[in-house]
Amino acid sequence: MFNTLVEAWNIARLCTDDRQNPHDPISYASAWLALVPQGLCVTYVTLIWATREIEVLLMFAGQMACEALNFALKRWIREERPQRMYSVL
Repeated sequence: MFNTLVEAWNIARLCTDDRQNPHDPISYASAWLALVPQGLCVTYVTLIWATREIEVLLMFAGQMACEALNFALKRWIREERPQRMYSVL
């Protein structure tokens, strides 16, 4: 799938707005987890197209409402990013 870990990290960074350490495995997993909402949208649209059930449409509408609320709250409550912390691990 990916030739190197750096290539996979670059793909994840390209698709997200995460600013994290590329050498930290937790940051790497977090960057891929940030793509889950996009995957859910594709899944919902596919299910709506294939099944045409109102329940799936309502779940998709709820997901979109949650994303819109999250977007609005992030713009309304602006906080500075925490300073980079160094630890001995």
